[in-house]
Amino acid sequence: MWIPPVGGSYLLAVTAQDITGTSVNTTLWYTVLAGTPLTAVSVTAAPASPQHIDTTITFTASTTGGLNVQYQFWLYNPGFASWDLLQNYAMQATCAWTPLIPGDYLLSVTAQDAGGTQENTLLWYLVD
Repeated sequence: MWIPPVGGSYLLAVTAQDITGTSVNTTLWYTVLAGTPLTAVSVTAAPASPQHIDTTITFTASTTGGLNVQYQFWLYNPGFASWDLLQNYAMQATCAWTPLIPGDYLLSVTAQDAGGTQENTLLWYLVD
């Protein structure tokens, strides 16, 4: 087993030899991504809560660590007791929403990196 010490491109060489001494060589370039693991996600809203109906709100997620992070945005309306998917996993860290009904909404953002590590955060948002 080999564990690369740092990210970068590595040339791997393999030699196979049979019992007669005949050998075959091959090489392969292998790229190791550098970075730190995903450890946290946060979200902000613009404009800030509270806002009126028919106002477009943009949620922006940001992460600590992680490579090739994708974001998923869900919104919960306690008045209707239902979750609505605003954006499925995508590289886009922003999501726009225009509320049509007043209420206290709960936004859930899940970030997932290329290694499958997930982090989640919540944000309450009031619409009057």
